[in-house]
Amino acid sequence: MTSDRLLPAQINWACGTCKNPILTGVVHLSFSEINQAVSAREEYERRSKEQQEHGFIKIGDLASLMSIPRTVRWAAVCDGCRRLEDHHCGDCYAIEVTQMRSVFSLFKWTRHLHKKSWFGVTDWIDFAADIADANGPAWESTGVR
Repeated sequence: MTSDRLLPAQINWACGTCKNPILTGVVHLSFSEINQAVSAREEYERRSKEQQEHGFIKIGDLASLMSIPRTVRWAAVCDGCRRLEDHHCGDCYAIEVTQMRSVFSLFKWTRHLHKKSWFGVTDWIDFAADIADANGPAWESTGVR
């Protein structure tokens, strides 16, 4: 008897540095960048609230109000480039790509990361969407759309 159940769609990771397929490596971002982004976001929100309460904008604050704090970008890197770039992730939140080889595991990691207080200052949603776009043609043949 055969099963109609589909196998989970596999993720084919590519290194953001050398562009080669990743067999072993990490998806990571820097905690120091996270901390900077969280502080910048809090300061931005504080200034925005203060301006709304007072109903005016100080000339010196206009530039800071106009610049929304940047998001921290996730990156996928193979072990080879990690060694070459001295990316040992001592200051990183790193996920081994072997833990995210399927769409299902990507969803599980998204749920896990969403609970982090710093999730909102990262580009995880766009990063995951880019992974889906890059893997889309291969997934369509398995019935994942």
